[in-house]
Amino acid sequence: MELNVDELLLAGTEQRQTAFHMAAQNNHTEILQKLWVWTEEWQLNTNELKKKCYQPDKNGNTAWHHAACCGKLEALETLWSLDNEVELKLDELLLVKTENGITTLHMAAQKNHTEILQKL
Repeated sequence: MELNVDELLLAGTEQRQTAFHMAAQNNHTEILQKLWVWTEEWQLNTNELKKKCYQPDKNGNTAWHHAACCGKLEALETLWSLDNEVELKLDELLLVKTENGITTLHMAAQKNHTEILQKL
C-alpha cells in the first residue's frame, strides 16, 4: 500500500480536526513548523494545498480558531509567520466564521485572551 502524503497531512478525526488544528490548540509550534516543512519536502507546497491545511473542522473552526480559543499566542504567531510565506491574507483568516458565526477575534475576546487581541 502506497502512502499518499497529502492525504496523511490532511487526515482528520471524527470532528474533522487535522494535525494543524491539534498542534495549534496545544501550542505545539515545532509541530506546526514541521507539518509546514513536510509539505515542502514532499513537493506539496502549492498555495492551494497550504490553504487546505487550514480547512475548518466539523464546527467550522480553523487552526486559528483553536489557537485563539485556547489562548495560544505562540501558535498564532507561528501560523501567522507560515501564512506570510504563501501570502495568505491575514484579515481574511481572522474573519473566517464558524458555523455559529464566530471569528478568531470573537473567540479570543470571549475567552478574555487580551494578549492575543492586542497582537492581532
